[in-house]
Amino acid sequence: RGVAHELATYREAEEYVHFGTKLRGFIQQAEESLDFAIYNISGNVGENIADEIIQAHERGVDVRVIVSGHTSYANHQMKRMADAGVPSVESLGGEQMHNKFLVVDANHSDPSKTWIITSSWNVTDHGTYHQHQNMVAVQDVALARGYWHEFNQMWGASSGSFHPAEALFGENKKVVNPSVFWIGDEETRVELYFSPQANTEAQINRTLSSAEESIDLGLNIITRRPVSNTMLSRFNQGVPVRGVIGTITGVGNEWDYLSTWADVHHFSQDDFGLLHHKYAIVDGEKGGVNAKVITGSHNWSANANFRNDENTLIIHCERVANEYFQEFAARYWQAGGEDLFEVPVYVDDFGAGRTGGQLSVRNYPNPFTTSTTLEFIATSGGRVEITVYDMMGRTVAVLTDEVADVPGKQNVAFDASGLKGGLYLYVVRLCDGNTGAGIMSVMK
Repeated sequence: RGVAHELATYREAEEYVHFGTKLRGFIQQAEESLDFAIYNISGNVGENIADEIIQAHERGVDVRVIVSGHTSYANHQMKRMADAGVPSVESLGGEQMHNKFLVVDANHSDPSKTWIITSSWNVTDHGTYHQHQNMVAVQDVALARGYWHEFNQMWGASSGSFHPAEALFGENKKVVNPSVFWIGDEETRVELYFSPQANTEAQINRTLSSAEESIDLGLNIITRRPVSNTMLSRFNQGVPVRGVIGTITGVGNEWDYLSTWADVHHFSQDDFGLLHHKYAIVDGEKGGVNAKVITGSHNWSANANFRNDENTLIIHCERVANEYFQEFAARYWQAGGEDLFEVPVYVDDFGAGRTGGQLSVRNYPNPFTTSTTLEFIATSGGRVEITVYDMMGRTVAVLTDEVADVPGKQNVAFDASGLKGGLYLYVVRLCDGNTGAGIMSVMK
């Protein structure tokens, strides 16, 4: 199953993305530099990425690669890159270098060339074809350089050869990057934290504590009682906590505790494939200015917070939160969740509500399977136009011949037997300029 596009408010989240192809495209567009930190690169997918990196090096791109020294699977591809002249090294120290990020053209004279790509995804065949993952690509020079500074700290230098004497990993690292960025024309707030130096768990707890409407989790694992108790505190204040969790056994696993009060579901690897996400959505269902997403490589564990090299983004953006919510809803329903969600739809995006007054409209029954009645109060006699849109703003039905001879309550039957299940927006327009809109839910 893909994602729940019927819950899209602004745009449909990309689904069934081949992350190997996506990453190769970013490597191909590099003109000056590539800085790649990855926990695991192996299999056919890893070989293809390594080939692309070697080709970038051969065309003159300044390439640096760090793979984890704690997974033997990555050794072969790292050696292939090193043998081809690409500066490629294994991480130092006793803990895992668990990052998964690529910085493209960090210091290009044209800032529009600079990208940061980060994900939950390891560059492996299983990670690409059999696991649930998420990837974020941001075209922003300031954020990308935040990652670049972190890479330099692990490299021991800002360019050139690896400097093991100066290279810092794990608990030896320091905070070397800004943590708050304002991105794009809409000045979206994005926070960036690296583990273990930034105490990322405290930032996760702070973000979860800000939830006003809902907390939705897509996690490979959670073993931290302080994080669970942060969510319990919001739950006790009336905030629903829902989740899908892949790993529910092992030392310190919070599954048994969470399942006594939260609406959490085991996303079985045997049934559905490994859930490798590490995300939470705050207030994503209803949206608004408080909607945000926590994502990155950071498992919600003690190792991730106190020992491993990890990266975490907190993205304050209603649109991004909705795209993640489309993914969450699909996994939640797949694992047996029963909530039906009502996402916001902005009437202005569909051309309604810009002139004239507002009508009071509703439809009943709602939800329904094949037909419903649209009810509204006409403020004057004359022609009425009713348009039905899907959640992408595409017109699926138009009732243009409806006429209200006199003001007052009007009832219009609507046959939805030809529509797929999901949410739809309907807009009622009167000839005097008054408009109204409502949401109908078609159950199939």
